[in-house]
Amino acid sequence: MYLGKIVEIGPINDILTTPKHPYTQALIDSISEPNPENLRDVKKIRINDPLDVNVYQGCRFRARCPYAIEKCKEEPILEKLENNRSVACFVKIN
Repeated sequence: MYLGKIVEIGPINDILTTPKHPYTQALIDSISEPNPENLRDVKKIRINDPLDVNVYQGCRFRARCPYAIEKCKEEPILEKLENNRSVACFVKIN
């Protein structure tokens, strides 16, 4: 869930190993790795003014999404995928 909207639903193991929504990926990337030998690159998200009125039009994550496209100005619907998964994103990752 991001800013009051569900962005991804599914079995926890599937979501953790192959997230489909960029926000889910950002959350997973933010998990600390205690072993420095296992460090991985973290995708950075853009940070804009959180009070921007346009954030509630279209995809709630688009202002911070590294994959945002013009269509993200529209509200994505929660689309059913395989294996009991659903995602609300025009640019599904993985």
